[in-house]
This record gives sequence, structure tokens and C-alpha cells, in this order.
Amino acid sequence: MGVVVSLAWARLRHRPARWLLVALGVAAATVLPVSAESTATVVAAQALRHGVEALPAGDRSLAAIRSGVRESPQRIGELDATARRALGDLAGGPIQLQMLTRAISDGVGGSYYFGAADGLSGVIRLTEGRLPATCTAIRCEVVAIGPGAPRLGEDTGIVIVGRAVRTDPLLFAGSFDPGDGAPLLIADTVVAAAQLRYLSEFQRYYAWITPIDLDRVNALGVEGYLARSARASIDLYGARLSLTAPDQILRAEADRAQRSARRFALLGGAAMALLLGFAAIGAIGLRRDHAATVELVRRRGARRAQAGVLTAIAAAIPVAAGAALGVVAGGLLAGWQADAAGLPAVESAMDAVRAAWPTVLIGALAAALVVGLTLSTGTTDRAAWRAVDLSVAVGLVVAALAVARGAVTADALAGRTDPLLLALPIIVVVCGGLLVGRAWPVLTAGASRVLPRRLLAPRLGLVGAVRSPLRPVATAAFLAAATGIVAFAGAYQATLRQGAADQASFAVPLDATVRTGQSLRSPLEVASERDYAAAGAEIHQVVRTAATVRINAAQSLTPEVVGVDPGALSLIRDWDQVVGGADPDDVRRRLAGTPVSGSGGVPVPAGARTIVVSATGNLADVDISAWLRLPDGRDIGLPLRADAGRLVAEMAAPAPAGTSLFALTLTETSFAATRRQHRTGEGGLDAAALTGKVELGRPTFGLGEIDTAWSGWGSDGATVTAGPSRMTIDYTLTGSEVVIRADHGVATAAVPVFTDAKTAAAAADGVLALSTGAGPPISARVVGVLPRFPTAGPSFVVADVHALADALDARDPGTGSVTELWLTAGSSADMLTRALAAAPFDLLRVDLRQAREDRLAGDPLARGAAGLLTASALLAFVVALVSLVLLVVADRRDESAQLYAWESDGVAPRTLRLSLFLRAVAVVAVGVPGGVLIGLVLSRVTAALVRVTAVGTDPVPPLTLVVSPLWTVVAVGAGIAAGLVACAAVAGAALRERLPSRPEEGLA
Repeated sequence: MGVVVSLAWARLRHRPARWLLVALGVAAATVLPVSAESTATVVAAQALRHGVEALPAGDRSLAAIRSGVRESPQRIGELDATARRALGDLAGGPIQLQMLTRAISDGVGGSYYFGAADGLSGVIRLTEGRLPATCTAIRCEVVAIGPGAPRLGEDTGIVIVGRAVRTDPLLFAGSFDPGDGAPLLIADTVVAAAQLRYLSEFQRYYAWITPIDLDRVNALGVEGYLARSARASIDLYGARLSLTAPDQILRAEADRAQRSARRFALLGGAAMALLLGFAAIGAIGLRRDHAATVELVRRRGARRAQAGVLTAIAAAIPVAAGAALGVVAGGLLAGWQADAAGLPAVESAMDAVRAAWPTVLIGALAAALVVGLTLSTGTTDRAAWRAVDLSVAVGLVVAALAVARGAVTADALAGRTDPLLLALPIIVVVCGGLLVGRAWPVLTAGASRVLPRRLLAPRLGLVGAVRSPLRPVATAAFLAAATGIVAFAGAYQATLRQGAADQASFAVPLDATVRTGQSLRSPLEVASERDYAAAGAEIHQVVRTAATVRINAAQSLTPEVVGVDPGALSLIRDWDQVVGGADPDDVRRRLAGTPVSGSGGVPVPAGARTIVVSATGNLADVDISAWLRLPDGRDIGLPLRADAGRLVAEMAAPAPAGTSLFALTLTETSFAATRRQHRTGEGGLDAAALTGKVELGRPTFGLGEIDTAWSGWGSDGATVTAGPSRMTIDYTLTGSEVVIRADHGVATAAVPVFTDAKTAAAAADGVLALSTGAGPPISARVVGVLPRFPTAGPSFVVADVHALADALDARDPGTGSVTELWLTAGSSADMLTRALAAAPFDLLRVDLRQAREDRLAGDPLARGAAGLLTASALLAFVVALVSLVLLVVADRRDESAQLYAWESDGVAPRTLRLSLFLRAVAVVAVGVPGGVLIGLVLSRVTAALVRVTAVGTDPVPPLTLVVSPLWTVVAVGAGIAAGLVACAAVAGAALRERLPSRPEEGLA
């Protein structure tokens, strides 16, 4: 046996170049899974930083908070030491001490917050006046932040000396931000401000705030950092300090990064396919020489087992050497990637190698098996074809099972790498390549028969290949597989990019969306329609509410009800992909085609500031409110106060033209409700419901005599008698409000709606009963079904915004008010973006579609996926190029006897060189188109079965295959050109001897 081992080693040393090609191919393919694991680690760290840094400053900060009243300077010092010690191991910057009271009334209808911060001059910028200079127990200077200023008496001791804006994002940020628009009065130095005598018994919060240290998070790992955060929380608890930390955000971002990174296993499978293919090609080139060696040692008495050992050594050593070289190269690359990302290089490289070793080991064993079987002298061409057919059949069965088991989702990747991610590229690429190889002899034989006899070089090249098809078939199969990976890389990148655009359009259907922000003021309360027009925006109103749809006595659905401006539907980009059904113009016509109710109510004259209604009856036990509908879609409720036989309300601003009084509401006063609840709860006996009668005169608005009338008003919860000049309301209050509205007797049609299929199935005779929590259900007539709708969840109901607002306000005034606007940019999207970032729009939640799309595309997970796909494409290019060159080199060597015979018969060397080149062209002509088809199939299957976006979330809307023609044409064309140029160079250098050389014989 030692002789056999020595012979195998001598053969490897005698001609290392042939074996070196196998080793290098295996090494190149082995680099990819190690690099994929390294990229996953680096990208996960970058994604965590990207996701956390995209949050508002307050949401990515740490805060040690204590609630109480005035604390002595000594006690504040003790708390300061405890907080700084506990936060020191978590902080990523200086720790700021701040104090903030709850909202305080100024006694004349306004409110304010009193706060303080250490080092005030460094966290604000003055806009008026000067900085605070002193703060004592009886007098404290402050600056005001926010609109307006409270009316402060001298007894408060608070003196406003200037106005300012915040420059430090951590100043009263996050949960510490009052956010209700009331002015914030800030003093310098917390210890001094806390001693202000006037506010000594007022509740306040002391907070030590610092940004999170993301470098430390990446160094410790999320779980390690959270463990340290838990210990800090325990330390703070002893001083009655509570820790507010973004633990859930960190865990969510880390999970998202891990889910997306596990998708990189796709490329590990692709690398395994490349490894196996190249190993087979390299072994085919060595097969003839190895067979001659085995035959020689067998003639000299070697047993079959000894010949098998020779074959095993010949197969294992190049593969093992290549795998080891690839692991070392991949580890070095992983270390470089980690170091560039600020992670520990050596530790990261070792982690990448450890994570990739199962894939590398399986691939190396499979490659050694393929090389061994290929080198085996018992492997006939017929047996090889049977193996190909069996492999394809097995692959198809596995593919069918993979499809039957369902898709890979983000949740499925939460805890592990799905085996389908490894199997999918192997199934498609390997089986596709084998099918191309199976078809190559048939196509080539047909082409050789139709070629004219005068085309000697093509006929010689094709006939020679058909007679000895194993090597060109293997090369065609491998070239198809490599081209497939290139096409897949381009198509899948384009698919993920389009997916990011579709996700952005689903979340922000037009150019921008504005919603109520921390100030709790609606978009049309913050800015008027004229302000939006000045910002370059066209507005489209949106109303939202939750509803319940009964399926049966035990089951119900809770669809999200969205009222939209039908005119906005045709402006939604990529409607077919984002919504997935129907035509936007058809949806608009169906939603807007049926009037739902009248537009009644009492007209309010333009410029009116007051509402005055003469009233008699039981006014002491009820609160009455008047509800106005403004022309911009807002509903405003005005409490009517009793004043000498009248009910009076004052408006905050003059009524614009088109305002109407559309409803009144009656509720128990808080005193009456509390009295009745005490009687019921303390005595255990029921109390009578509150009943009474109110008579209202004609409403006036302080602008002279205007013709108004109550005619047509009524209620479902009270007995109403309405005439032109007077309205009588007989009520019985049982806890819920009574709504009296205009057009009560007008018959209303069902609201036309589009829904999802599941909600539509719950309709009775095409009509849904939408229970919105107050009053009778809304009747909604289903006029169509949509697969999904932007900004809504899987269960939804879409209606015309005005029809839905009328239906909601008829049951509960104010619920139909516009709370959201969809904006389209006019002449310039940049102008709109700049305007929405400035006052007054900075009080709103602004979401820009392009910014969201850029954020998704720029996410490190998306960039990492794109980079790794590009790297896999380049690797496939290189290995495919080498395989083509090996084809020409091996044909020149192994066909030397035939070439010698043809040259001896008078065939010109130029013709023989051309035949070698055209044989490679024939391989390219079949392998490349087949590879493009394989890549498209793999892309389509991946888009359908791997339902994970580039940023690691479930895709809504679903991913749809997008083919990038530019990538496909340029990448594949460049590969073909480079391969053919290399083949031409190798073929052109062959047969240049002055005299034909005799073919090699034996082992010499």
C-alpha cells in the first residue's frame, strides 16, 4: 500500500499544474460561503447601526428617570453619582441631567412646562433676548421654547428672559418630550431650578440621558449588551431610578438583520454547485492520464483495492488542498471585511470560518466523490449518461417537494437557516446545467450534419466533439450553470430593488403622507390648505377608523376602514404591483358613483366667531356640544355653555366660507354621572336613567339676522321635534351620548366600498355591516375586491372619504374628521421635501416616499445582498472562463493523436486550430442561452418561494421577478467575449511546431 501512496504522491509532484487547476477551482468556490458568512456578520452589525440611527434621537437614548417633587442639592448629587455609575458601561456620549415638570396651568386658560438642563447654553440656540443668568428659590430666569408664552404672575418667581430653539436632539426628547404644543420654560442648572419654592410641591421628573453606544453593542453583541443593561437597571432600582432603554428596538433590529443575513445561504448553495461542476471538469481533464496509470499498475500486479486507493488519493488531495486554500483566503477576506467595519478582525474571521465549515465540508466531500467517480476507470459514457438522467430526476423530485412545503418567510428565518435556501440553487443550477449538457450532443450532431462539406474546420470540430462528448458536454453544463448564476445575480438584484420601490409606494402611496404628530394636532389644524399649496403640494384627504364585521355569533373580522379621495387612486405609482388588481379609474368610478347622504346642516356665515342658541329645560345635568364641519373636512366640537337662558360657544378662529353646523351631542355632566354611579355602586341598587327635555331656539352667529332653521333635524337616541325656529329634545341618557343631526329623515344609501376577499365573503347580499363603536352599524355595499390596498393591513375596507366621513359623523360626530393627508408634489419634489421639514409642518409626522425608498435601498442589508450577488457573479465568470480555456487545452492534449493524423493527411494546421476554437464556440452557443434560462428560472422560483425583502422583512406587496436587460446583456456578453478571446488565444498558440509532433504515449 505504501508503494501506491508513493506513486500517487509522485504523480502529483510530477505534473502539479493539472492538479493545481482542480485545487484552484475548489478554492475559488470555497471562498464564497466563508465570505457570505463574513458579509452576514458585518452587514448585521451595519444594519443594527443603520436601523437604530434612523430612529429619533430620543428613541435611541438611555435615560435613568426618577419621579418626585423637590429634591435637596445633596440628594440630587447622590442620585447623579448613582446614575452616572450605572450608565457609564452603556453610554455612547456625555450624560446630561435634565428636569421637567408635568403640565402646569397659568390660571388664565393656558399651560406650560417648567424644566432645567445642565449646561443650557450648549443645548439651545437663542432667537430672542438672553440666556438665563440666575436661579434661586424665589426667582428663576428661564428661556421659552415653543409657541406663545404663559401669563405668569409675580408670585411664581419665573422670569422669561429670552426665547430659544433646541439644538441638542437629546434635550427633552423621546418619552421626555411634552409634545403637546404648550410652551416649555427652561432654566440653567437642575440643582438650582429644583429649589424654586413656588413649584416645590409640583410633580417633576429628574432624568439622566445619554445616547446608546452602538460600538459597544456590536462589540458585546445585542444579548451581551442587554444583559449589561439589565444589571444597570438593577443598580438604579435601589435609588428608585428607573432605566428607559431601547432594548426591544435593539432586539428587533438584530433579529431583522439575522433574518436577512440567513438568506445569504442561497449563495452558499450556489458556491457548492460551482464547486461540484468545476471539480467534474477538472477530473475529466485528468481522466485519460489517470486511467493509463491505473491500467499500468494493474498490469504490474496491483490489486483492485490498491488501484482504488490510488484513485481516492488522486481525488482527495487536490480537493482538500483547494478547500484549505479557499478557507484561508476566505478567512483573510473575512478579517479584512470585519476590520473595515470596525469589528474585531481575528474573531470575526474565525466566526465566519466556523459558520461556513458545514457547507465547505459537505461541498469538499461531494467534490472529492465527483472527482473520484470521474477518474474511476469503470465509469463508462453510458454510465455517465445514466448518472446525469438520475441526477435530473432526483432534482425534479426534490424541487417538487420544496415547492410543496411552502415558501421561506421572514418568520421562518427567525431562528435558523432554512434548508430550502441551500437546496434551491443546487436543484435549479445543477439540474439545469445537466439538462443543457444532455441536450448539447443532440444539438451539435444536428448542426454537424447540416454543415456544408466545404466548411472543413467546423465539421472537424463538431465531429470530434460528438465522437468524444464527455468533456464538451461537462463544459457546456458547467458554463450553463455559471451563466445561470450570473443571470440570477442580476435579476434578483433588480427584483429586490423593485421590491424596495413597491414597499415605499405601499407605505406612502403618493409623494408624501402627513399625519398627526406628538402635538396631537391634525395636519389641517397645523397648516391650512393654502399653506400646503404654498409648499408645492396638492392634498388628498384621508379618514381612518376601525370596524368590526360579524361573521357569526362567535367570530368576527376587524378590518381597517380607510376613506380616500378617489382622485388620488390614479396617482398611485405602480398600481398593478402595489394593489395587484382592478383598474384605478374603475375603482374611482365605483367608489364615487353613488351619493350617500345629503350635505345638510345649518350654514355658518363666513367670519362668524360665536354660536348663540336660546335654550330652556333641564340644562344643569347635561353637556351640549355643537359640531361644525369645515370646508377642508375637519370636524370641530364646541362645548356650549349656559349663559342667562342661552347656550354660547366661541370659535378659536373665524369660520371660513362653507362651514356648517351639522350635529349636536348631549351627554351627562361629570357631576350627574358621578352621582348616579355612586348611588349604583355604593347601594348595590340600580338608579334611574337621567331623563329631561331641552328646547332650543334658532341658532345665531353674531353677524346679524341670518335665516337658519332646525327643520330636518332628528336623532336615533332621543325624541326630537324640529321646526323652522325651535327644536325640542326629549332625552333619556344611559351613559352614551345622544346625537342630534341634520338630514335625519333623509334616506341614505349604503356606502360603496372595495374590500379584501375574506371581508367581502362576510357580506350578506353584498352588504357589510360595519360596527364602528357608536350608533348603528354602517351599511357598506361591496362593489369590488382588491388583493391589498396601500397603508392598510390584510383586512381592509376602502371607501370614498366624504361618504365615509358623513356616515361616521352621523353616528359619532368628530370621528369623520380628516386626520391624514396624502400629498403630491407640484413642480418640484425637492421643494416639497424642504417645506415639510420646516415649520409648521415639523409638528406633524411626515413620511416621504422617495426618502423611504432611498432608506430601504441604502439599508446595509440591501447593500450587502447586492454586493454578495455581484461577487458571486464575478466568481462564476472567472470559473466559467477557466473552464472554457481548459476545454481547448485538454482537447489539444487528449486529441493529439487525431490531430496528428489529420495533419499527416494534409489538413492545414490553421484549419485544425480553427476547429479547436469552433468547438469552444459550439459549447458557448448552447451553454450561454441555456444558462440565461436557468438564471431566470432560479430568479422566478426564488422570488416566489423566498418571501424575504432585501431588508429582512416579509414583502408587502409580494416580490415580483424583474429582469434587468442591461445587466444580462452586458454581463453575459462580456463573459462570452472574454471566454472566446481566451479560447482563441489558446487555440491560436497550438500546432505551431515546424513539424507535426507524435502524440504522447504511455506515461512519458
